Amino acid sequence: MSEKVEVKRGVKLEADEAQAAIASGKFALLLTKPPQDEVEGQYRYSGWTQCPWCGHIGWTTGLDSNFYETVICGACGRAFRA
Repeated sequence: MSEKVEVKRGVKLEADEAQAAIASGKFALLLTKPPQDEVEGQYRYSGWTQCPWCGHIGWTTGLDSNFYETVICGACGRAFRA
C-alpha cells in the first residue's frame, strides 16, 4: 500500500508583494521536514508545499484552509503564496 502525499504548489510573488507580506508579519515558513511533535490548530494547519522558485518541497506550518498565505522558502529564501 502506498500513501499518496498531497503537495500544494506555490505561486510566485513579486518582490514588492513579498516585502509587504513579510512586513505585515503574516507568513508561513516552508521547512525541510515536519517537526517531531505536531499539534494541529482548529483553523490553521500544516502540510506539504512546493516552492515555485526553486522547486523545494517541504513541510509548511501556518497554512489556512480559507485563505492563501505568504510562505518563505527555507531553501532559497524567496516568498510565494500557497
